[in-house]
Order: sequence, then structure tokens, then C-alpha cells
Amino acid sequence: MGDGGFQRQEVVPDDDDNDEATTSWRALFNFTTRSHLNILIPGVILSTLSGILLPALAIFFGRFFDALSAFGTGSISGDALAQRVLVNTYALIVIGGVTWIMKGGYFTVWLVFGEMQAKSVREVVFQSLLDRDLEWFESRTSGVGSLLSRLQT
Repeated sequence: MGDGGFQRQEVVPDDDDNDEATTSWRALFNFTTRSHLNILIPGVILSTLSGILLPALAIFFGRFFDALSAFGTGSISGDALAQRVLVNTYALIVIGGVTWIMKGGYFTVWLVFGEMQAKSVREVVFQSLLDRDLEWFESRTSGVGSLLSRLQT
């Protein structure tokens, strides 16, 4: 399986004597191939658009409460208040519907991307296990192979 032109970032061990390893944010995309970009790019776009909708919601809520405060001070009449509230209510309904669609879309797209990444990881691990010699499996001190040999003795 090719890596689609992307370089894999290896986990680099710490200089300490412990077994911990440091990773970078690039490590999240180690198994990304060019075919995954068809899902990754819409995921980033939908995430950005979903993030923009929250400030838009705050703007229309602000206009709604501005109209209420203007009516409370006597600056506008009841008819003007009804007109402003109606316009802002329609805007809030539209923003709510678009938010629902965008958030559902970006959740779905990121879920699909994660599953594609997991599939790539499984394929790489499975292929690396297939490439191992039988002696490697027999030399393991833990796992199913060592358990079976212990059970047989």
C-alpha cells in the first residue's frame, strides 16, 4: 500500500530512560493518503463554516435584544418591535437549520475520515505482521503464542 506521496512521521523516543515517546500533531495524519483528502478537505471546510455560525447567532440574538431594549425605552413602537422581532426570528430559524446541517455534516465527515485512518492503520499493522518471520512470533514473551506454549507444558 502506497502512502500517496505523504511522508510518515516516526515516533521519536525521549532522551530520558523511560519508555515514553513524544509525538507531534503531524503524527495524527501519519496514515493519511491522497484518497483521504477527499474527506479531510470537506471536513476542514465544514468545521470552519460551523465555527462561523456561532458568532452569527450571537449577532442576531443581539439585534433581537436591541429591539426589545429600544421598545422598553420607548424609542420604537409596538409595530416596529414586532417587525424587528419577526425578521430576527426568521434569521435565527435559518441559522439554526444551517447550524444543524453543518454540524451534522462535519460530524459525519470527521467520523468517516477517522474510520478511513483506522482502516489504514489496520492494513499497515496487518501487513507488517504478515511480513514477520515465524521465529519472531515464537520469541515473544507475552501474547497468545507464549500463552499457548505455557498451556501446552
